[in-house]
Amino acid sequence: MAGLRRAGHYHFFQPGQALDGAWVQTPDGSKLMLATYNYLGLLGHPDIAAAVERATRHYGSGTHGVRIFGGTLDLHRQLEAWMGTS
Repeated sequence: MAGLRRAGHYHFFQPGQALDGAWVQTPDGSKLMLATYNYLGLLGHPDIAAAVERATRHYGSGTHGVRIFGGTLDLHRQLEAWMGTS
């Protein structure tokens, strides 16, 4: 690992300092980040941020528990119906 670090090829556990769409600024420079869920550059998108805010107000921020023991939400049923698996 030390050799990879010295050669500049060890990119794990680098703190991200700023996000710009699918790009992340690290201490080593700007990198295209394909290892996160932001590869489409949607983090911070105003429509998504508004949807998250609405959903958090409605459902809260927890997981509501395991589905079989009371964690099933109407969203689960809606998704299952849409997928044809209900």
